[in-house]
Order: sequence, then structure tokens, then C-alpha cells
Amino acid sequence: MSVSLVPVESFFSLAKAAELWDETTLGNKTFREQITERAELNRRLQNVLDSLPRPDIPLETAIDQGHLTEEQAAGLYSSLSGLLSERDYRRLVLYFPFELMPKKAWRAPGEKLKQAVEQFRHAYMEAWKSLLSAHDVRANFTDGDVLEIELRESDLPRVVKAAHLIPVLIEKGWMTVEDAERLAKEIKDQTLRDSVADALSAVRGTLKPEQPEAVKNTAPITEKRAAWLKKREREEAVDALSEHVSKLIIQGKRADASQEVLTEGIRKTVESIAAVDLEKARALYAQHRATLLKLWESDSSDVKDALVKTFRRFCHLGIVDEKQLAELNIARPKLEGPFSENLNFITNLVDMHGMVSSIESTRELSNLIYPVVLVYGSRLNGYGTRNSDIDVAVFVRPGTPFVIRQRLQELLARTFSHVLIPNVVEFWLEERNGLLRVRDFESPDVSLGESYWTHALFGAAWIGPKPVIRELCLRLLLPYLSDTSGTLHRQNARRLYLESLESASLQYRLMHNGYERFFARYGAPYPDSVDGKSAFWDSGYRWLATKLFLSKVFLPKLPAPLI
Repeated sequence: MSVSLVPVESFFSLAKAAELWDETTLGNKTFREQITERAELNRRLQNVLDSLPRPDIPLETAIDQGHLTEEQAAGLYSSLSGLLSERDYRRLVLYFPFELMPKKAWRAPGEKLKQAVEQFRHAYMEAWKSLLSAHDVRANFTDGDVLEIELRESDLPRVVKAAHLIPVLIEKGWMTVEDAERLAKEIKDQTLRDSVADALSAVRGTLKPEQPEAVKNTAPITEKRAAWLKKREREEAVDALSEHVSKLIIQGKRADASQEVLTEGIRKTVESIAAVDLEKARALYAQHRATLLKLWESDSSDVKDALVKTFRRFCHLGIVDEKQLAELNIARPKLEGPFSENLNFITNLVDMHGMVSSIESTRELSNLIYPVVLVYGSRLNGYGTRNSDIDVAVFVRPGTPFVIRQRLQELLARTFSHVLIPNVVEFWLEERNGLLRVRDFESPDVSLGESYWTHALFGAAWIGPKPVIRELCLRLLLPYLSDTSGTLHRQNARRLYLESLESASLQYRLMHNGYERFFARYGAPYPDSVDGKSAFWDSGYRWLATKLFLSKVFLPKLPAPLI
């Protein structure tokens, strides 16, 4: 009988860890301490979030109004300071809610909170400074337009994203304009210099209109990219037209538009009013409810997707309730985890357990791969659409000759025959000293999983016989928890593992459009910052990203392999 387990969720608590890891691992003091500390930090963060009526309320206001106690805030800052002192997790500062960064001039009501805030500010700034050497792909923080590796003729445009936080640090009083100008003069790194210059332009109000540098490419465009570009062009057109419709609705005028544009126009109008008067927004929704329900009868998938987004966002704002979503058969997957709770939305569409059974019963295939299926990607993370592919992967047994790959793919295509599974990723394993390793290839194609793909290895739901899953985790995943200074692709291996978890959980698609399918924007407190239109700056997104970072971007660090 097959079960499903998500390795990264085994780090949520010692009780969850016991479901997956062996007694030796569970008995390791370092392992237990790190899991306990991270669980306590997550508990404190959730406690603070649950106490706030909205994510965009500054800490100072929350305490003054009695939403938060000094004890709650001090406890959270104490845990955060400890986390940011670890180099592995300093990238949290890129996503941390600005509202939890109190202004330097603010006087904490008690000595305990005052000390905790000061300690946190110091830890934050040290972490921030350490990230000034990190070059990130700019598109990861804007629209996700990351050209496929096989099409790139040069590196993608990069930024030092930490430098883009300079306007926030200046507004908070954590650094001065003079500090930033001095930094700009002293640095030699051109990417950092450009990023600091952009940030200072935002501070001075001279930032040029957003125009990310286009990637020049002469290679033939792929079918996948062509479809993506066409979809994005269409979405931009709908967005522009719906802005006009929204203005007409506000003016009380009749809006003649396509069904999708009308849906988007109504949504935007209701949400804009909800930002200042929720009751008035509910009244406006009531006026247009019949129109939206009539549009629900449309056969257009584009209209349906726009309506699903509209009702989900209205539910988030408190304009409609869960009962109304249920009446329309609209599900609300978990975006903040645990992702394992989203698995039912996938297995209701595809019989994954049946596919595992098919592997076990097909002798030729079971001799080549383990009877374990990994399910990951946007659907498991909760923000996939009705048409999103289901990402699946399998483990190829050690010793399997690569020359039989074509036959293996034929068997996989037969076993995973489903319109939502266009591709099956293969992790080719090899045995070394009793442990398993993912084999890396010099020129991997899209179906060859790589050893740094921790977003799939740890972030996927593993479906299969529990004894097989536990054996694979012990032999394959335990080495990822070792404290090692090894390198991979000319980078620190552990850092690469953690950044793979980060990009898949916080950036890829979630930031670009996944978040907005479920949540109305609270607004960016710094709308004139670099790439200020990105969800990266939105208060609601930053709260969600912080929760995901603390729960998903985590690999306990052990002194040596335990087996």
C-alpha cells in the first residue's frame, strides 16, 4: 500500500520527523535542536500574524493599539536574530515584512522589547551587508521571464536585490542617504554599483520608468516560450482594457466589454473600494453579483479563470465567504503550507497511487526505477491553474545503463499517460559507499533531474510504499543535511540547495502571478522603488513569503552523515 510523504515537512516538528527518519537521526542532538528552534520561530511568527488585523499594519501601530504585546514582539525578534546570525538563512531579509522593521526613532514601551529590537536591527543589517555580494537574476523578482538555458547566448540581466532595499532602510532610519552614497563610491562591483544607483534614484524620485533590459537572443524561439509570450501579451491587453472598464463602473456608466475584461473590471473596482471602505465594497459586489454569476455560465476557460481569481480574492477580502466558494465548487488550496494538503487536488485528477502500483506490477519497469513517484510544482504548491501541468519525477535504480534510456522513456510514457503529465523527470541514481547520489550529466535535457534540485527532492510529495520511501530518504537525502563545504556548479553546494528551495517556493510563479490568483494586493509601501509594480513589494506577499521561507527553506545541518 502506498503512502505520501513530503521530506521538507518532516522538519516541521520532532513528531513529523519521526514519520520519516530513523532512530539514529532522530536521536542526534543537533538535528533535534535545529528542528525545535525552527518550530518555535514559526510558532512565534504565526502568533504575531494571527494577532494582526491586516499584514500592512506597522509594528509600532499594532503595539500602540493593543493588537500585539511586548512579550509577543520581543520573542519573535529574539528568534529572528538567532536565525539571521546563520549565514544559511540570511536571504530572509529580502522578503521580510517592512512593517516588522520599526523605525529607529521609535521608543519601545519596555526594556525587554527595546533590547530585542536593537539586537534584531543589528542582525538584520549584518545579514543585509552580506547579501551585497549576491547577484540575482532580475526577472526572478519581476515577471519571471527567464529564458530557457538552451536558448541563452549570454547571462541573464542581474541585480543585487539587497541593494534595492536601500530606500526602505533609509525611511526606517537604519541607514542614511550619506551611507548609501558612500557605498556607491566605494564599491567596484558594477552590478552592485548599478543596483545602488537605482535605489538612490528611487530615494531622490528620479528613477526612470521600469524598463528591464531585454535579453537579446537570436536562437529559434521554442514552442513553450512562444506560448508563454502570447499568453503574457494577452494578459497585458486584458489588464489595460479592464482598467478602462473599472473607471466606467466607478462613474456609474455602462461598460461594454468582453466577458473576461468585464470580470476583471468589476474585480478591480470592488477591490479598489475595499482598500478604503469594506462595507461599500460589499455593497458594490452585491450590485454586480448577478452579472458575475451569469458570466459563470460561460464556456470560455479564460473567463472561468478570471472568475475563479475574482471570487478567491473576494473571499480573502471578506466580501464573499467560504460557503459561496463551495457553492461554485471553487477550491482554495493552501499557499502557505503544508503543501501535502494540496495533494488531494492532484490525486482527484490523476490516480498517482495507481501509477505506483503499475510500476510495481510491470517487471521491466520496476527493474529500472523504484516504485516511488515524486509530485511537485505549482499544483502541489497550491497556485497552479486548472490547465497547469503536473510535475512528476521518478528515481532510476543505480547501475541502470544510460543506453536503455529510450526504452525507459517509452515505459514511463505508457505508465504516466495523462494530458496533464507531458513529461516525467528522471533522477538517475548511483551508489557510493553505501549511499545514493543523483548523477549529474554534462548537458542535461529537461527530463534529467540534477543533484541540486532540492525543490523536487525535498519539496515534492513522495508517493509509494513507506519502507521504500524511508530507505531512499536515508540513503539519498541524509547527505544533503551534512555540514559540507563542497562545491557544485562552482558554487557552495549547501547554498545552492537552499536557494533551489527558495526560488521554487517564493519566486517561481508565486511572486509573478500565483499570489495574485488568490490575494488582493494590500499595496506596496514603497511603490516608487525599483521594479515597484512587482508583488515583491506587496505587504501581503511579503508576509506569505516570510512564512514560506521559514517553513520551506530549511535543511538541518549535521556535522557528518549519520549512516
